[in-house]
Amino acid sequence: MLKKTLLIAMVAVMLAAVGSLCGYCEQVDDKVISADVPAREELTVSVFRVDSSNNWNEDKTNIEFGTLAWDEDNSIFTSSDYYVLDVGIEDNWRNWNIAHTTTSIGGLDANNTGTNLDDNVNVTFVKQTGDTTSSQISKVTFANSGSFTSNKAALEGGWLRIYYGIADGGTNDAPGAEPVTIDTYWGRYQGSVTLTLTSN
Repeated sequence: MLKKTLLIAMVAVMLAAVGSLCGYCEQVDDKVISADVPAREELTVSVFRVDSSNNWNEDKTNIEFGTLAWDEDNSIFTSSDYYVLDVGIEDNWRNWNIAHTTTSIGGLDANNTGTNLDDNVNVTFVKQTGDTTSSQISKVTFANSGSFTSNKAALEGGWLRIYYGIADGGTNDAPGAEPVTIDTYWGRYQGSVTLTLTSN
């Protein structure tokens, strides 16, 4: 009986000692949690042709003014329609740059080769913040529009909208813009616009 009692007492003392020591111990087991978010960027350009009644015709793919109309009163060729490009950018980059470059609207026919309409087209860049709210960034001739750039910070809270219209000699024309007169050789003229998104 004495031996059994002594053994029980010794076990109790040992357990008490271990418990006393663990009261000052700390055990740490770190686990890593991770996820990889892929980079995303998407440039979407919507083309609209707006007529004289302010009807916006969607699903256009190019800026095609077609055959210009002769204005007898002012002796110029005009178009009552204009084009709008809405530039949408979806991304998760800290910054990006958008560049607008061009090739000359040059004559394609034997009659008008070597000439262009670069000074006859107005190009207006705006920051659009709503359906009817915007702020103009710049208005230039097509000839001077090929060096335009903007970035994420400048367009924050809105998007880039670009207007293209045939100059008519009025006060709304860009500086240096000229109407298409009878001195402009007949024929087809064609150029291009390129929008380039660069993320960084």
